[in-house]
Amino acid sequence: VYLAKNGLTTGRHTSQLHWMGLAADVTMRCLDPHAVLKAALDTDFRGIGLYYRAGKWVSAHLDLRADYGFWRGYKRPHARTWIYLPLIDSPQGC
Repeated sequence: VYLAKNGLTTGRHTSQLHWMGLAADVTMRCLDPHAVLKAALDTDFRGIGLYYRAGKWVSAHLDLRADYGFWRGYKRPHARTWIYLPLIDSPQGC
């Protein structure tokens, strides 16, 4: 687990949850992202994002928002932006 130098952020965040101490970005590359997802749900995190770069899992965002939100982010090749998709896709026809 790596902590940011200032204890608040690993990058530029617009989410106030980070600044309020209600969100954290964690990097644990040696763990299975499914295990991190399960542990986050078991410990009452409601906002959970898993981030991938070059096809590999690199970090997770965990927060204590009021409503549930789950997503996955993929770093665009050769760019600074991310593509965001649902963490779990809805089945067709539902």
